[in-house]
Amino acid sequence: MHKRILSLILISLLESTQVQAMSAPESTELVQSQRVSEAELDALLAPIALYPDSVVTHILIASTYPLQVIDAQRWQQSNDNLSDDTLAELLETKTWDPSVKALVPFPDILSRMSQDLNWLESVGDAVLTDEDWVLDRVQALRLQAWQHGNLETNDYQRVSYEDRVIVIEPRQPRVVYVPYYDPMITYGHWHHPIAPVIWPGYVNVRLHHGFYWGSRVTIGAGFYFGHIFWPDRHIVVSHRTVHHYPSVSYRKRYNVREYHRWQHNSANRHARYSHRVVERKPSVIKQHKTVRYHSAQAPDRSLVRPVVHQQRIEKKLKLQAHKPTAREQQKRYTQVNKPQRQAAEHRAVNPQRTHPNVAQQHKPTQPVHSKPAKPQYKQEKHERKVKRETTAHRQPSQQRQASKQRQVKQSQRQSASHINRQHSKQH
Repeated sequence: MHKRILSLILISLLESTQVQAMSAPESTELVQSQRVSEAELDALLAPIALYPDSVVTHILIASTYPLQVIDAQRWQQSNDNLSDDTLAELLETKTWDPSVKALVPFPDILSRMSQDLNWLESVGDAVLTDEDWVLDRVQALRLQAWQHGNLETNDYQRVSYEDRVIVIEPRQPRVVYVPYYDPMITYGHWHHPIAPVIWPGYVNVRLHHGFYWGSRVTIGAGFYFGHIFWPDRHIVVSHRTVHHYPSVSYRKRYNVREYHRWQHNSANRHARYSHRVVERKPSVIKQHKTVRYHSAQAPDRSLVRPVVHQQRIEKKLKLQAHKPTAREQQKRYTQVNKPQRQAAEHRAVNPQRTHPNVAQQHKPTQPVHSKPAKPQYKQEKHERKVKRETTAHRQPSQQRQASKQRQVKQSQRQSASHINRQHSKQH
């Protein structure tokens, strides 16, 4: 008996392990199919993964607002002859996202992003759907360059490796140098079948290990409003205006209360979302209350529509689809034909007289010189008004008489009390 029970228990355990072993690969395969492939993502992030963390943050956030990036690049190109102070003043009047404004001092980056629209859209979709996966691949590419000895601290940047996280900072917080490098050389052996994206660069200085460095860009303290919280693999931004330059490592500045996790603002998107974003992140699309998008089954028609317009269309279709019942038809008929029915009933009762409404219309007018008589309720109202005026006119005299009577009575009481006091003194 005991052997049979033990055999049944073992059989049930084996079946449960088989079910788990079969379901786990299916779930992982489903997640991997929904995500961007590792080879595709590494190829997209190869030209920016070795930028300073603050620049990478602004590029990733700005990629989710492609139209603003294009608009900023054209605006910067048309105002290239202005000074930096004038550009900063004009930039404050723009309604772009802060990350787009932060990239205006880097015209090369803006031109590369706006010219390669496929890259811009692919990176933006990856950030919206898999932010942690994107940042994880950035660290993987940095580690690959670190292991090949091509990523180190120099006069232009400071590289630190701690807890399996590589942080790249500017050597001076007020100055940022943007590097240019060939991914096929810097990352060593490129093991993916998809070739990495290579951005052409306009450089002035060349360093060993395949790094080129452009001109210095002086930035303000507000440039550091956003950064990356590497332990949790998400972007953080400050909800307050930053007025100071970072004096310590960025890893120690994430726990302060002024930083919170970045959230995409769909109101600044002004462009359709791809099929991947509609399927993976419907909450991002429905975040803004004044816009509504179509379902994920029709990605080509996923355009913004005002809620009011959509509600009117739905109401119109609902009214057209609704068929009134017999009771509703009878009620509508009685409401429409009620005046005619009342006139017919009145003529049936008084065949020699017309309808009272018709009689009032043909009522003969009175002569102009004759004053029409007032209605009864107006006459009564006039009489009440006259009565109130007469009583109000007589009231002061009555008050004067009453006051005189009170004075006489008071003087009599005083004289009586005086006489009584005198008699009491004599006795």
